[in-house]
Parts: sequence; structure tokens; C-alpha cells
Amino acid sequence: MKRLLLIEDDPNTRAGLADLLRRDGHWVQAAGDGRAGLELAGATAFDAMLCDYKLPDMNGLEVCRRLHRLHRHRMFFLFTAYNNADIIRAAKDCGVGKIFYKPIDLDDLFSTLVSLTAQPAKEVRSFGSD
Repeated sequence: MKRLLLIEDDPNTRAGLADLLRRDGHWVQAAGDGRAGLELAGATAFDAMLCDYKLPDMNGLEVCRRLHRLHRHRMFFLFTAYNNADIIRAAKDCGVGKIFYKPIDLDDLFSTLVSLTAQPAKEVRSFGSD
């Protein structure tokens, strides 16, 4: 079981994806924007973060950039509808391990999660803002 942080602003997508991930045996915490996701990451240990690129308060790359500084050994995945070279380059630079294009291929997502090394998440006590 992986401990996942899901950050997605669309409530239907967030609820549906969280439900599917839980049914697949994962523990999931979900947030609707970047700030809420950063707060959850500061209070909860996670193995991987799944984040939408387009969020109402900041983009997913900024969320990944902030979290990657504190959790370099965690996996970061980005969801996006944009197949853009600048986004791809920036995602690699800030620690994103894989980009999933919307609509998300769930088989690909689940097989990617299975392939993550079974390294337990360490508890995090606080998150300092930059």
C-alpha cells in the first residue's frame, strides 16, 4: 500500500481518482489546491504525490518544486492536459518523475505506482514556507 497525496482542483476528478486509488489498495489524502496540498504534506507522510498542473492558487510545478526540496526521496507525478515542451522541461527540473496526460490512462498510473520501491514514508513534523 502506497501513501499518496493527491492534489486536484476539480472535485469530481479528485473524488473519483481518490476512490479508484483507495480501491486499488492505496491510502490517499486529497486536496483541492496547492496550499491545502502543501499543508497536508507538512502534516502527513506520503510515498508519492499526484498533482494537477493547473490549480487555482499556484501551478503544480510550484507545488512539486516546494515539496521536492523537502522530500527529495519521494516520487512526484504531474497530471496535465497540456503537451508543452516548457512544462515537460520544468517538470524534470523540479523532480517530477512522470507526467500523465489527461485523460489519465489509469492502467499506466496503477502500474507506475506498483513499480515504486517499497520504501516507507517518514513522518514529517512541519512544513516551512519559502
